[in-house]
Amino acid sequence: MPFNGQKMANLILKECESIEERCEGYKDKLVKAIIEILSSEKQHSIKGTNIQKKVNSICKDAGDFLTKNRDSERKIR
Repeated sequence: MPFNGQKMANLILKECESIEERCEGYKDKLVKAIIEILSSEKQHSIKGTNIQKKVNSICKDAGDFLTKNRDSERKIR
């Protein structure tokens, strides 16, 4: 069965709809990170880019966003 990237992306993004909103903007940040990872993976398959560093950077950025925003929301409460 051939790989269908668009179908896979749609399934992943649909699953994001059920994720708990841990802080304001979390779902949007997560969706953007997933799209960026999928796009980077496509570029990697075409040009052989260093995908591991790129994915690590995207995940770190998303994690930093969550940490920063959850900490600031806790201080408000």
